[in-house]
Amino acid sequence: MKHIFSTCFYLHFCLPNKKEVFETITNPKYVDRESSLKIRWNSNCKVEVEELYADKVGHLLVPSIELFLNHIGAKKSVSLLSIWKNTYNKNSYQDVHDHMDNISEVSGCIFLDDQVDDASKFYFFNRHYVEISKNWKDIMKDNDNPSLHYYPNIKSGDIILFPSHLLHGVTSHKLRRPRTTISFNLKFI
Repeated sequence: MKHIFSTCFYLHFCLPNKKEVFETITNPKYVDRESSLKIRWNSNCKVEVEELYADKVGHLLVPSIELFLNHIGAKKSVSLLSIWKNTYNKNSYQDVHDHMDNISEVSGCIFLDDQVDDASKFYFFNRHYVEISKNWKDIMKDNDNPSLHYYPNIKSGDIILFPSHLLHGVTSHKLRRPRTTISFNLKFI
């Protein structure tokens, strides 16, 4: 089988510099409190969001971004547009969305916690699902191909990078213990 369009993909791997990333991005001194108060995009979701100082933590993404760019064969560089922390408390979630409301071209997420039962789960959403006949949906399901949602198998220290136009969301968090991720947007330069 040959996939003819390469615009729906993600790259998933363990952070090459996990220890350094975790020590830095979990430190409250890197939270930009003033910018965090101005965030409005999360009004349709239920998630606590804190903007991080991109100029102080962005260098931590370089090893992962280089792996991503090499893997996709991009002969371009990227610049970091924004980076923020998501905290999912009990009943927190994020509706299906993309990151095309700004100039973002690549988005990513760093997972600080292992995936456990009843924790919120990151997923990709097939925007073309409504265009597929029931018979095709059945065939896809019979062949273990996701037709509507795809849930990557996430572990603590994993990072995923994907085109910003991919729809994605986060299921409702059912635990009392919070789950935390770091998300970011990049632009090709």
